[in-house]
Amino acid sequence: MAAALAFTGCLKDNNDAYKQIEPILPGLDLYSFARTQNAISMQPANAGVRLAILLAEAAEQEQTDLMKVHDGNNASLVKTLFGPSTKVEAPSDADEGDYLISFSENDKMYDECYLKGSILVRTGGMQLAQTSSATAWSVEPQDGFEVQVVVGSNNPVKQAVHFTGGNTTIHANGDGSYTVSLTDVRINVDKVQRFSSWSGVCRLRPDATSLAYSACKGKNFTVTMNLSGPTIYSLTASEATTTQMSYILSDGKFMLGGKAFTGTVVCKLPGYGDYDPTKYPDNEVRVIWSLDGQTFSRVVYYNGYVYPRQ
Repeated sequence: MAAALAFTGCLKDNNDAYKQIEPILPGLDLYSFARTQNAISMQPANAGVRLAILLAEAAEQEQTDLMKVHDGNNASLVKTLFGPSTKVEAPSDADEGDYLISFSENDKMYDECYLKGSILVRTGGMQLAQTSSATAWSVEPQDGFEVQVVVGSNNPVKQAVHFTGGNTTIHANGDGSYTVSLTDVRINVDKVQRFSSWSGVCRLRPDATSLAYSACKGKNFTVTMNLSGPTIYSLTASEATTTQMSYILSDGKFMLGGKAFTGTVVCKLPGYGDYDPTKYPDNEVRVIWSLDGQTFSRVVYYNGYVYPRQ
């Protein structure tokens, strides 16, 4: 959102360029809100998938101490996947196959978030590739777990987002793909008593034949998403109103680490009574991301307008 505002601020110095983008600015807002809601809600799932990559690589290296698994460049794979201060351990008082991932709020994740606290992943002692819907991994944020996002450009500060409930599971589909399911994932912004309830499904398929890091490194994951629900945002004059949104991704392509992304994202405002229609004349925005060599580009479709003009 901050990047979008900075971009439009620069365009105001170019009157013609600003006139082109002005009609789709409400759509960019909607995209930014839905994308942020989804990205924060998916943080535990992201950690679970990274743990699966770590465990698969540990099996390849025949290493039982996860902190000693390397990334092929004599560096700790835990640090490569999670950050330099993250710890992954099997608690002595937990069930077999349980792993506790403990984060430092000083480590920036690949998507610019900071994580604080711990997540418990219950694997049942199985590699993710061996699971089914009946034996899915459970990913459980522990008390005090939060995602911190940086807000503000002149005086940036970390804004804490707390996890207060819901379920996240991950399982293999038996065809080389995996399903992440979110059910009533509840988050709220620090000091704001407005809770989201984010639910839906994400499916991912690695181009590699294994989830091991050595196999996945440098290769794509094909991803689709369809998630929705009440969000942490209020797009009406009433701060108590929780605005519903949906986030749908098709034909998504991610490199391991989330550094490359293409695909089509559709974000909607399905609850007509919980947003201001005078500010959002169309309740749907479509954003198409593409990659040409090393250059990313996007095309935004909103309320009959296209930016950049085709």
